[in-house]
Amino acid sequence: MMPFSIAAARRTVEVTPADHPDLPLWLVNLATSLRARYVRGGSLADLDEGVAHAERAVAATPADHADRPTHLSNLGQMRHA
Repeated sequence: MMPFSIAAARRTVEVTPADHPDLPLWLVNLATSLRARYVRGGSLADLDEGVAHAERAVAATPADHADRPTHLSNLGQMRHA
């Protein structure tokens, strides 16, 4: 099931415009799925890709947005893995 969910999350990110307000959420979803696959399989490529998407989520979230602390926390968890 995980390969399908990662593929769907990737596709969602690909078709979402860069200025769409939900893009950071979709990026976090993809990053979280990749981290879960890293934990299960140990592929550093999954972890690296997940960190990159988490970084994009933080960058795409305004500093005063209510979700920014959550996105920063997710990024920290990704880097800690």
